[in-house]
Amino acid sequence: MILVLTGEASAVSAELRDAENLGALELRLGPGLEVGEGTVLLDGAVRFSSPEQGWLEQAWLRALGGFDADPERGRGFDGMVAYASGHGWVDEEGRIGVHVAAVEDER
Repeated sequence: MILVLTGEASAVSAELRDAENLGALELRLGPGLEVGEGTVLLDGAVRFSSPEQGWLEQAWLRALGGFDADPERGRGFDGMVAYASGHGWVDEEGRIGVHVAAVEDER
């Protein structure tokens, strides 16, 4: 999955691409969207511990990807979270860690 955030800190939009790919998760930022330690976006759904590391609320990501619309997709999402948890990529509040992989070009 690729989560793309665009806009400005006060008005951010989120788009989930390749939602069927539950074996990878990355975050891309739109041009001009600056993040750092303590940045909180989308009413707390996305938080940053550094410019390279974000944390996503599970329920928000599940809703964004429509994973509850189909039981099989929901189980796939649960499996991804279990895998991430087993590798230390889920924090004590249940947020999923994500690496800020790239900045999206405006096209």
